[in-house]
Amino acid sequence: SYILVEMLGNFFWYHGRLGKKATCELLEQNGEFLVRSARSKIDLQIKPVLSVKWNNKHYHFGIKKIGAYFTIEELLFDNIIQLISFYFTSKVSLIVITISLL
Repeated sequence: SYILVEMLGNFFWYHGRLGKKATCELLEQNGEFLVRSARSKIDLQIKPVLSVKWNNKHYHFGIKKIGAYFTIEELLFDNIIQLISFYFTSKVSLIVITISLL
């Protein structure tokens, strides 16, 4: 968690430790997003989560670390900043990708 704060603390979209309820209250408009730190229910470790509001629903995507890379779906990025920049600038929909994989 300290490494996340050190790496992401200067970005407007990083909100540190934040629960789902508080996150949903912050994300009021469709298209708003933030990155937060949350405890994984699987291994109880603090991990980064991308939370997005789209079509009046809130979605929470765990950002996974695979080796030296970060990912949400299939694309790998050197760091979380590159991952967020890609999805923010490319307008690729994580929700469509995730739903299509279910």
